[in-house]
Amino acid sequence: MVQIKSESEGLDEAVIDDEVGAGDVAGAAAGEQDDRVGRLLGCAERAGGRLAGGSGRLALAALLAAALVAVAAGPADAHQPVFLRPGDTRGPLLVDGTVSFAVYGTMTARARSGRPRPSALRVRYRSGDPVLIDLLVPDRRPERGLPRAGLPTVTITRPGGRATVLRATTRVRFTEPFSHTSYLRLSRFRGRAGAGTWTVRVAGTRPSRFVVAVGVNEVRGRVTDYRPPVGASVAAWYATPPRS
Repeated sequence: MVQIKSESEGLDEAVIDDEVGAGDVAGAAAGEQDDRVGRLLGCAERAGGRLAGGSGRLALAALLAAALVAVAAGPADAHQPVFLRPGDTRGPLLVDGTVSFAVYGTMTARARSGRPRPSALRVRYRSGDPVLIDLLVPDRRPERGLPRAGLPTVTITRPGGRATVLRATTRVRFTEPFSHTSYLRLSRFRGRAGAGTWTVRVAGTRPSRFVVAVGVNEVRGRVTDYRPPVGASVAAWYATPPRS
């Protein structure tokens, strides 16, 4: 599982088309953290009301500590990993796009042209579902040193055919504290969904690894049409640079 914690705030986000246009992303993320703390504090208040004296105060203190841990973890922690096969332009289907997934992929160079092979995944939403899609790369070479034009881009296509292209507009560093792996968030797409299956296609001009983070609900999700590469793991993906 991936836990990603932001070390930066208030940086520029990707320009999002008018259908998504959900205001300030950093502020919205902070609001999500406040909501999570509010729910935990509500539990703490109820626990404190039920338990008298020292035990009540201890329960309250424990729940307050849990609330602070939730804030530190941020809204993008513990994504369920999914691994793409290089060049798979259909990809697996994430049955519920509100569930947190981290989709790992590597764009390797074609033998003749040398250009990377794109990859794709599909995400199903119900009408009105929240949409949150982040594009990240590992904070390692070669991705760390790529110019903006060489970084991956994401094309998000809605069921009706309307597409939005996410390009790298910023580099926000995230660190996973347990495995000591680091990532750069390049762009973010957020809004409300129309019902149906959305396609997320990742392409680029240089070979690179990437992560597409989807959803906000930290529950176990279902993936169909999925056949992970042999030996796939986050550690192996992180340690293996793309073939150029």
